[in-house]
Amino acid sequence: MWCVYFLTCVLLPICVPVPETAVVLWGTGQIGSLGAFFLGVTGSVLGLAIMYSLSSLIANRISRGKKEQRQLAWLRQLTGRYRFWILGILLIVPLVSDEILCAGSVFLKISLPQFLKIGIILFLTVV
Repeated sequence: MWCVYFLTCVLLPICVPVPETAVVLWGTGQIGSLGAFFLGVTGSVLGLAIMYSLSSLIANRISRGKKEQRQLAWLRQLTGRYRFWILGILLIVPLVSDEILCAGSVFLKISLPQFLKIGIILFLTVV
């Protein structure tokens, strides 16, 4: 059960279309709250790091054109210094999937450690 829960937490930000709260509640019922907490945080951080890395590989290929670079510069200017808050709010409010937010954070030039800090804080609010 531990392995299934951990693997599900890793795959949540990558490809599993299930709400994170439902997985956490299931894991808490199956393996206990302390084990679900540690495995959930570790699995989610690992999944976010994998998705961020995949997104950065794809983003580098997409942003090679001049038109795309102008649009990305406009997006960075639009979000400005509030890009971390915007990303945090979008991770809480389920308007956009985690996959799109990972790609968006790459386009907004949010570094992996900063992105993972936001992800950890938000996962702790769910638990």
